Amino acid sequence: MECLFTRRMGLSRIMERRKFIAATLLIYLSGLIDTTLTNFDTVIIAPFVGISNIFLLALFIMAAGPGSGGHINQTITFATLLTGFTGFSRAILYMTAQTAGAALAGGVLRGAYGKARIEKYHGGGCFIDPNTVSSGQALLIEVVSSFTLLFLSFGVGLDPRQARLYGAYIGPLAVGCVLGLVTFASAGIVPGYTGASMFPGRCFAFAIARGNFSNQWVWWVGPIGGSFLQAFTYWVAPPYHSAPVPDAARERKETMA
Repeated sequence: MECLFTRRMGLSRIMERRKFIAATLLIYLSGLIDTTLTNFDTVIIAPFVGISNIFLLALFIMAAGPGSGGHINQTITFATLLTGFTGFSRAILYMTAQTAGAALAGGVLRGAYGKARIEKYHGGGCFIDPNTVSSGQALLIEVVSSFTLLFLSFGVGLDPRQARLYGAYIGPLAVGCVLGLVTFASAGIVPGYTGASMFPGRCFAFAIARGNFSNQWVWWVGPIGGSFLQAFTYWVAPPYHSAPVPDAARERKETMA
């Protein structure tokens, strides 16, 4: 019994470390990508944001998934907690590691950019110009976008039944495509607004980088609201059939006979 407990504690520590490392690197790289795209001074930045997010997320899920389930985003972890796929203590452990990794990424970005560039690029992203969009509008976009991300992600991989259907390679790529699609849809809505983030840790990192936490609540409350919507939808209309496919197929054959 003690040996089993020790093994579980050791496994939890490993998963926590992998989430910490994955969150740090993913958010740091995301900030660099956003800054690079801004420097290109292109008027069609949204497609580049969407495409880069497809590869960014898919690769990190594949890399972090074997040892940690691929949870890098607090939104994903919280939604799986509400739907029963992640236990409470493990979810707290995951989200703590994710947030700590985000804080480190923000500090690294601030050190890498310097004060002048940090102010110019808003720390890497996640900002709202109140002259073009209100915090209430941004919150609504964040809630619905987070719900969309979760609804599609559960359908292509987060639900274990669907993960078996799509496999270890198509699933992460499909989730990356989901993020790319949603970020593309919201990235160019209005000037002065970076679009839906659906990743509280990422916006927390950029707030740390620029030393300004104004409207930070939007990036946390929005995904929480989207997670509750997904949890309700999941229990009402799950992305799988109530009967296992082999049993259902067998019943059809017996009826035909």
